[in-house]
Amino acid sequence: MNQDTDLQSRPETDIEAREAAAKAADYEHGWSSDIETEFAEKGLTEDTVRFISGKKGEPEWMLDWRLEAYRRWLKMEEPT
Repeated sequence: MNQDTDLQSRPETDIEAREAAAKAADYEHGWSSDIETEFAEKGLTEDTVRFISGKKGEPEWMLDWRLEAYRRWLKMEEPT
């Protein structure tokens, strides 16, 4: 991978993206919307599954189902 497309070697990418989003949020014509946002960490973990399920207000049985699916996904081999 070349230097321009290797995002893993550029930890500042997240910061740059958030700064660009904040700059774009300053809409020049005056309209704005105060929307609460939250960010999950990069990648998929059990904590991420729990976070998303909690934000969606899902019942406990659905969280359990999603966690079981996540655990099965972890055991799968990547296609070649």
